[in-house]
Amino acid sequence: MTTTLETTVELGTLTKTDIVALRQCDRVIFRTDRNSTQGLIRCVKATKAKGPFDDGEREHTIDCEARGTVYGQDGLSDCKSLRETGRRAFALLHNYKHDAHTFGTFAALVRPGDAIRLKWCGSGSNQYEKNAGLHHDSLTVEVKRGKHRFAFLLDSCVCPDNSARMISN
Repeated sequence: MTTTLETTVELGTLTKTDIVALRQCDRVIFRTDRNSTQGLIRCVKATKAKGPFDDGEREHTIDCEARGTVYGQDGLSDCKSLRETGRRAFALLHNYKHDAHTFGTFAALVRPGDAIRLKWCGSGSNQYEKNAGLHHDSLTVEVKRGKHRFAFLLDSCVCPDNSARMISN
């Protein structure tokens, strides 16, 4: 059953295994495909390969809800959902366990039973960025724990409209 965070959520409800994967991974990939409201979180852990046919990494996948807004040239007056625009979203983060960073804080604070949702924002640029031909995309993870809500801005990217954007065609 897929529903919004305001109601009962099964998709995106974290398990103990999900929490361990989030805390132990070396890198994490966030993705939302075209025309979708489902997000995917891939936690990747490097392993020591012993031979040419041994896998050099292991992964754990977490399915969750995803939302996104893509702002047009006029800002709020012509914004559309990520699904309406047919765009996809992608972010890759490295989990530097020895460094204080937002992903590490997110992974340390979530608990089994928490519901999560990816929230993408495309072209949330200011006038300086627009004048320079740049786009400002971002990824926030929203967490629902009972009556409490938390949000973690995990990644933000400013670049031209090319393949390096988080939200692309």
